[in-house]
Amino acid sequence: ADLSKGERIETICNVARVVSFHDGQQWRFSRDEAKPVRSAMFNRRSVTGNNAKQAWQPQRDDDADSVRVIYVDPDSNTEAYADRRFDTGSGNVVSGEIGIIPIEIKLAGCRDSFQASNRADLEIRRIAYQRRSVMETTLSWNYWIALGGLMLMI
Repeated sequence: ADLSKGERIETICNVARVVSFHDGQQWRFSRDEAKPVRSAMFNRRSVTGNNAKQAWQPQRDDDADSVRVIYVDPDSNTEAYADRRFDTGSGNVVSGEIGIIPIEIKLAGCRDSFQASNRADLEIRRIAYQRRSVMETTLSWNYWIALGGLMLMI
């Protein structure tokens, strides 16, 4: 009863893996789910050379680099944390460490370290892959791919 409407919405969305944002007078929601259809597939027949480049770049200075999932430990009945950090230098995920700018997620009703670790792994993979870019030279028939389209690189 003592929580605001925004805090209630945030709690429900954290459990359901839904992102909420306030747009003027309305709340908007976006569920992160798998895209079953891919736009294109790149293989050795569709690329023109071996000049592929991959990079991980944050877009802003305040982009998150780690995740902290807060849950209740069933043994001690206190708050516990599942921490993950993305190391931009090596491209590896470091378990048990928190970075400079973490995303904090409170899982209401979660009393399981496995569930909290699973959610922390999901969120750190999202951070790792959302800023990854790949540059490759392809044949001209591959220009029809839309921005943000899902593609497979073999």
